[in-house]
Amino acid sequence: MTENLKSLSSEPTLGASSETCIDAPFRIRRATMLDAEDILRLQADSMQLYRMNSCIPEGCLEALEETIDTLCIDIRAERVLVAADADDMPVGAVRILPRISGDFRDAAGTLLLPSLSACQPVAYFSRFAVSTTLHNAGIGGMLYRAAETAAREGGFPWMC
Repeated sequence: MTENLKSLSSEPTLGASSETCIDAPFRIRRATMLDAEDILRLQADSMQLYRMNSCIPEGCLEALEETIDTLCIDIRAERVLVAADADDMPVGAVRILPRISGDFRDAAGTLLLPSLSACQPVAYFSRFAVSTTLHNAGIGGMLYRAAETAAREGGFPWMC
């Protein structure tokens, strides 16, 4: 298996701002509780498309079973970023969750990130979603770069 791991320590910090203005009309910001329903809808649409394109059977994708309550926990912990349009409505979202490298194991218990020790802090890029009507507009790249910055600012030397 190829590791999907990116070192963040060799790149300069891009600043401590929790809001990054990028190309209009979209901007990246921390999610608020007012965004929760929109994020959950974006996530459901994106994960359903992912499930179908990846031939994952119905009922086998945890992200589609998420409730507003679990999303709100991550929003309160400032782990959710959104891409917002000119009207400040979420059109994309991602979570950066704190993990350790030892959390990533296959069914046999083998470490999936063998280049790291089992106790290395890792930022986990999760629940990535972009409005299906805005694919190929650059929003995903904006979210990814903002997630890297947030992970780096959060003290994580790695993101996967």
